[in-house]
Amino acid sequence: MSDAKAEITDLLQTYAKYLNASDTSSIVPLYTKDGAFMAQNLPTALSHPSIKDAYTQTFNLITLSVTFTIHEIVLTSDTSAFARTSSEGTVTVHASGGKTNEGNQELFVLQKEDGAWKIARYCFCNLKTAIYTSFPWQPPSPTNPTTTFYLPLIFSDVVLFHATLQLSAWRLESRQQQAQQPAQNQRPGAKQGGIFAQLAAECIRLLRERVENEDAAGGGMGTGTSDQTISAVATLAAIEHERGNMRMLRMHLEGLKRMVGIRGGLNAIRETNAMVANSVFWAFAVALYELPYPSLDPVLPPFFPNEYGLAVPAQMPIVSLFQDFGPAHVDPPPLDLAALGIIPSIAMVVQSIQHVSQLVPTNAAYPTASTSLVMLTRMCTLLSHLLSLPRLRVHPDTDATNLPYSALVSESVRFATLLHVFTPWRGLPPDGTLTINHLLHQLMTALKDLLSSITSKSSTLLLWIFAVGGVSAAQLPERTWFVSHLAEMTEEMNIAGWEAMKSHVCRVIWHERLCENSHRILWGEVTAKRKELEDGMGVESY
Repeated sequence: MSDAKAEITDLLQTYAKYLNASDTSSIVPLYTKDGAFMAQNLPTALSHPSIKDAYTQTFNLITLSVTFTIHEIVLTSDTSAFARTSSEGTVTVHASGGKTNEGNQELFVLQKEDGAWKIARYCFCNLKTAIYTSFPWQPPSPTNPTTTFYLPLIFSDVVLFHATLQLSAWRLESRQQQAQQPAQNQRPGAKQGGIFAQLAAECIRLLRERVENEDAAGGGMGTGTSDQTISAVATLAAIEHERGNMRMLRMHLEGLKRMVGIRGGLNAIRETNAMVANSVFWAFAVALYELPYPSLDPVLPPFFPNEYGLAVPAQMPIVSLFQDFGPAHVDPPPLDLAALGIIPSIAMVVQSIQHVSQLVPTNAAYPTASTSLVMLTRMCTLLSHLLSLPRLRVHPDTDATNLPYSALVSESVRFATLLHVFTPWRGLPPDGTLTINHLLHQLMTALKDLLSSITSKSSTLLLWIFAVGGVSAAQLPERTWFVSHLAEMTEEMNIAGWEAMKSHVCRVIWHERLCENSHRILWGEVTAKRKELEDGMGVESY
């Protein structure tokens, strides 16, 4: 080890010792005079007085007992360097006396000042600000598959590590701006700087260097298309999605699509690390308002892991793809989707999601991280299949009356199923709100086509589709359209109360914890609309 790296190692070990001792007076001199300490959920502390206040505030609240692991020390010049570390241990909250596990990843930017190495910039994240939290049915640690199967990749790869820290820095700086700006002038991320800009530049440099080195070596499936590199590009796409930088978003997604193609498709990536494949799926899914979802899963593939033996033969009956986890509930009896004309692959997706909704009533129901991974991966694959299917009406001027009923109702079920899963996670990072709104309008188009081809709307399946659309349109003008149709439908079907309404919609896809409250609120608006229309009756038919 060079003298400089040995000195930096000593500095980091000294910092860890004083951190665990809650020794603010000894920590502050370890920073340069213009040093910056970026703690989560606190304003950036610049210079010694502010750094002292920040650590004092932290140690007044908690006591840390952590062990640092140094993954990398890189000298960028004789007087500057950066170090990549991770830490594990416990944190004790003074107010309650409670002790919880603590795990972070850190980036130290170091400079020589007065002949000694010191901390110029310090940023850390505990991954709550640096990972996807909007995956469907994602449980908390210790059964969270991200913790078990994705974090090791972050700690093992410099490019992915920098991309993850960059995502964390973006979110932290955006929060700080929102807190500091007047409410009427808030525009999150309008001006980014500091650690985010440094991380962005370094991450792009490292990524470009990796790709160019592989090209020079003759291409192939090396580090340029590794799980770690693919995850890094997916993370960069998530950053640009949150920043609203459409040019960079398109660039990263096009690169991601090429990398997936080189690897042999998304299912090939599932075989090496399913969480990487899940992150790729979500990167494309949250951005389909800007770019069409690529045809990653045009047919239902064999499901991860292979030992479950759930490859789907062409003539397989419509069954749940979670049948190996437990029997499906039969109360209330599910609809016979095949008899209702639903395309078999879409019917299989619907039945599978209904089944897993019953198997996992809460996120505490997962026994292990491996179980969580299988369920999450299958869910993402099912949703990817729905998104990979071609649009029924590629051209807006296509005459819907010439399309078969099976295609029309299947298209409506497809969009309603996607909305059912995505809507509860509206607003969670990376935020899929724009995608949800995009799918909502596609559902409305599909429903208009379907309604033009039928004479009666008295159908449990149609009732569920409109209910899902209404819930997804909460606080949007489109909600009125769904409520108005539901008012008409429920009157025709003699549905007079909430329990009767629920007895219909829970026969398609229903997750008690996620659906009960939102659908009950929608029902209240439907009954209000019916009363409003009844009070204004008097208009007779022609």
